[in-house]
Amino acid sequence: MKQLFRRTFRCFASLLFLLTLLFSAQKAFSQATEVVTNQTVIKLQKAGISNDVIAAKINNTPCSFDLSVDGIIALKKDSVTDDIIKVMIARGSTVAPPQGAANPVVTPPVTAAPVVSTPAGPVQNSNQAQKDARAAELQLAPGLYYFNPTTNEYIELEAAVLTKSAANVGGKVTGFFNGKIRASLRGRESNMLVNAGKPLFVLVFDTGNNSARSAAQTPGDYLLVQFEPTGSDREITVRKSSAEGFDRGVDDAAKLQFHYKRIQKGLFEITPSSPMPTGEFCFMMPAASPDQLNDYKVFDFSIQ
Repeated sequence: MKQLFRRTFRCFASLLFLLTLLFSAQKAFSQATEVVTNQTVIKLQKAGISNDVIAAKINNTPCSFDLSVDGIIALKKDSVTDDIIKVMIARGSTVAPPQGAANPVVTPPVTAAPVVSTPAGPVQNSNQAQKDARAAELQLAPGLYYFNPTTNEYIELEAAVLTKSAANVGGKVTGFFNGKIRASLRGRESNMLVNAGKPLFVLVFDTGNNSARSAAQTPGDYLLVQFEPTGSDREITVRKSSAEGFDRGVDDAAKLQFHYKRIQKGLFEITPSSPMPTGEFCFMMPAASPDQLNDYKVFDFSIQ
């Protein structure tokens, strides 16, 4: 009988011990998974819990607050004090909201109102680069330049000399049918590579030259022309002959239209009227007669 009593007592004690452990674990798990929300704070405030106790609860428990403008207004309507709202803002949300619940506005811990601004560094750098480029443009020496938008640099185009050649006329053009005079440049491609699209060029004249008018004075005196690839050279048809005589001028099909704007005396910006195709091009002045082509200069460039 005594042995049965002892066994029963031991079983009861073991069961009581296990129940105590289970209760403690459940309580600890419940405390660990508890999340303080706006409704928790409102409930504690209406129950008459002091601000110090509520603040301690907020600072020592995971939180998920709605601290949007509407959320704060709702807290005030439910009599939550400003001191507690400040504690909530300083604490911020430390856990994600339950699935399916409205997403609270997550506010990081702050000690003072932050100043929010959009990143201005790259914009300022870009604006400063443009200002520096314009200042450099105004100091350019006489010449023709291509503006590289990637590096904000002005690259001078080197002058090249056209070579005159006659086609289908045995070197003479007057009085022959279907005769052509071509102007050519050595090489199939220019060393000056220009971005596709509508590149920007800058033309600077020597305003100190008081000699008689013998060269271009405005960008309107120039032609923007596309070369014809021929073997190892680039050519432009500049004259045609027929029974009636010469048909002077570059073929219209080879000309490209462009706009120009005066920036200051002797300095102009030039842009093509339409996006330029890939190919070989040059700026040139039309010559008064075929003989002048022997020593005439052009500014060639390549778009690839």
